[in-house]
Amino acid sequence: MNYTEFKSEVVDRIRESEGPGTEVGIHRVPKNNGLVLDGLTILRPGCNISPTIYLEKYYRHYSTGEMPIESVVSDILKEHSSHDICGFIDTKQLTEFGNIGGKIYPRLINYNRNRGFLQQVPHRRFLDLAVIYYFEVSGHGFGEATSILNNREALCWQMDEETIYKTAMANMLRSKPARMLSMDRLLEEIGAPRSLTGDMNPMQLQMTVLTNEDRYFGANCLLAPECFRKLADSAGKDLFLLPSSVHEIIALPDDGSYSRLDLEKMVIEVNTTQVISCEVLSDHVYRYSREARTVLY
Repeated sequence: MNYTEFKSEVVDRIRESEGPGTEVGIHRVPKNNGLVLDGLTILRPGCNISPTIYLEKYYRHYSTGEMPIESVVSDILKEHSSHDICGFIDTKQLTEFGNIGGKIYPRLINYNRNRGFLQQVPHRRFLDLAVIYYFEVSGHGFGEATSILNNREALCWQMDEETIYKTAMANMLRSKPARMLSMDRLLEEIGAPRSLTGDMNPMQLQMTVLTNEDRYFGANCLLAPECFRKLADSAGKDLFLLPSSVHEIIALPDDGSYSRLDLEKMVIEVNTTQVISCEVLSDHVYRYSREARTVLY
């Protein structure tokens, strides 16, 4: 089967498995950095929200012979159940800013790689990046889901971008402040083998990872430069800031051992070989200036 036939077969088999009353559909889902994926949703009776399951990875397993179509369908249904967010949300709550304002947060994405998408959402330029906004919603039958704030919603709320930005920043500083981790501590927390810590080079030993408690869109710490101040003052030097992904920033004291050009080459290599495309933030290295107390490009 080619990919088009594969999608049709998956939908038909899930509809047959789920029975009458369940809506199964595939939608084109724009992701970060211009990536567009096929997202499958399964809406069971009484639900108006469902996890989105992306089919590209399943087709790769099918097309290489790793998984027969029966296993693909079985794994999709298991993935759907594992998210446990199928439920009902009162969409009326999205029409009033008072219901959502406390759960709006900023998110950083690459400006040039998302020019078309940025026309659809409130945003502002920041360095070579763009600040967009997302909000968390909750409902019966699931914990929390997130949604990107678009122009239509902003218009419905009659909120300008400046007000949205100030609201999102206040929420971020209150509920999702920056968290600092040494590289060895990060490896320990993600369960990496102890041997990796022992093998770290001098550069890695100087690195500090900045993210948030959720480790979700933690690169937003660039918007709150005060979080770098203590680290820079402790080192007595400016900091190089390496965009590891949309989820974290790596800070490295500028002690003269590394040039910005060399660090940017390293960032480009990591982005190309280790970071999935929709989570790449930038190929550029930033600087935190102790004198200016701000992040520079």
